[in-house]
Amino acid sequence: MSEPAALRHARALYDELKSRAKPEPNGDELAEVYMTSLYEELGISPNYRVAVRKILFDSNPPCAIKVVQGAGGRPTLVYLLREPNLSDLTGEDTSGRLSAGQISEKLKRLEAWRLSLAGLNIVEALRNHESRLAELEAQVATVATNEERDTNGTDKAQGGKPR
Repeated sequence: MSEPAALRHARALYDELKSRAKPEPNGDELAEVYMTSLYEELGISPNYRVAVRKILFDSNPPCAIKVVQGAGGRPTLVYLLREPNLSDLTGEDTSGRLSAGQISEKLKRLEAWRLSLAGLNIVEALRNHESRLAELEAQVATVATNEERDTNGTDKAQGGKPR
């Protein structure tokens, strides 16, 4: 039996993404590509692109996850999870399902990575902000203590002599 064209194209696209992917420290693979150009390079006609995207990104579990959608000259960033198979086309149950916890953990890592890609790590920025705020509060408390001491029986203008 011949493989359906949409699945054949999805496999070709996945294989090309995998060949361009770079391994992450946690073992995941991340591909940085211009999707439209890649479809054209592989000869995937616009008529099949929606079906290919559904197979790769909407199957359960997904074969890949877009972390950042490319636009305006920026590439799309895609995490590769598993190769597409016939059940992704038919929607049949597969034995390779990810648990809700596994999907949640992957999404947390992806979100943290995406935020750091944007040039701002929100967790680190908040930690930095809290540290600076605590330092500022300590300085204000020191100034307030010194001012209180200065107004209780001494005068700075007289060199600290009692009034």
